[in-house]
Amino acid sequence: MKNTRKYRWFYWAFMLGMMIIIFVLSHQPGTVSTKISDHVASTLQVESQEKYFYKAVSAQPLFAGLSLRKYAHLVLYGGLGLSTFLVTKDGRLSGKKKIWLAMAICFVYSCTDELHQYFIPGRGAKFIDIIIDAIGYSVVIGLGWLVLWIKRRKQ
Repeated sequence: MKNTRKYRWFYWAFMLGMMIIIFVLSHQPGTVSTKISDHVASTLQVESQEKYFYKAVSAQPLFAGLSLRKYAHLVLYGGLGLSTFLVTKDGRLSGKKKIWLAMAICFVYSCTDELHQYFIPGRGAKFIDIIIDAIGYSVVIGLGWLVLWIKRRKQ
């Protein structure tokens, strides 16, 4: 426990950093966001020879019917899930309460992010994005809990 306490400031900075990154990306108008997504998609198209990558347009499916933007939701909220898990794992709450707290923080942030996007020109609030965000952070928080559980069982 002592070893992880000295990293607590880093965990908080990581969580706040993820929130800032998500906010900045969400705050871009639709045209700017589309240009960035298309650039990333075209880079993937050039560098990848896999059959799963289609035309370099960010709104088209890459794999499993999800677009590049939806994968960005998974990755960014996975990072937020990891950071909130690290922040909450050493608290005074019981194991399950720590997990639910981390999930609640991510859920509230996801909802407020979609509400924020509603007011950005060319963007909108989409319920499916909240679901995709939840998949991203739930998987990472669940894996974090599983790793800790396995470590404790071995001790």
